[in-house]
Amino acid sequence: MGTASTADPCATVGGAAAEASAQILVVLPARTFEVEVAQLMPALLGLYKKSRDPLPITSACSLLLEHAAFEAVHDANYYRRFITGKLSDDEARRIGFRNPLASSPELIERTVLECSGTALAAELAHEHGIACNLAGGTHHAHREFGSGFTILNDLAVAAADALNAGRADRVLVVNVDSGVYEGS
Repeated sequence: MGTASTADPCATVGGAAAEASAQILVVLPARTFEVEVAQLMPALLGLYKKSRDPLPITSACSLLLEHAAFEAVHDANYYRRFITGKLSDDEARRIGFRNPLASSPELIERTVLECSGTALAAELAHEHGIACNLAGGTHHAHREFGSGFTILNDLAVAAADALNAGRADRVLVVNVDSGVYEGS
């Protein structure tokens, strides 16, 4: 891996991202990953600095998944109860929240945007070779209930969206967190 210059903050971020993702290098060749991240980060940072909108990619692409994309992965009754703010206290506790937080419009919007952002990242990765959603990775939700502070499984939603759109024939989810291995 090359040495990041302290004069170039984008190179520093790219180098740090490559170092922080060392576990992924087992799957991806180190040189490829380092080059792709180093090329991607300056563009993302440049886009972010030019925009006053805190979600420049999501709002620029206006991608919000349809209900069917969520219901392809999650039980329709569970999903509809969540987006209408009607999860029971027991369901909220199982996720790790207390009502009314689990039913707050802000959390509902954030969760839908997160899943949509992960689906967008998958689409952009298919188109450009690499992309990420820094808000994503909530993969502990099951089909009929949330768990591990995960309401909707953004990785499963994005994978199903890619499969249904014909952008993938199969999807591999590599879970490298140190938590409970459930959900995806």
